[in-house]
Amino acid sequence: MNERIKAVLIAALDVADGRRGDVSTEDGDFATCSVENMIELETAFCAAFDTETDDVIASEILPKIQAL
Repeated sequence: MNERIKAVLIAALDVADGRRGDVSTEDGDFATCSVENMIELETAFCAAFDTETDDVIASEILPKIQAL
């Protein structure tokens, strides 16, 4: 398996494993996780799929995932 894809999976696992609870606000319900873990996941996605920016943009990455 591609090393960059492995990094995405490991980072996603860290986010899921690092879930610390849920927060409800007037805007909805949200799961909490470490900011560091979320940044690592975003960085791994961008590196694995050679995005044009450092931001995760689903419309840019999803077609690349579907092509795997």
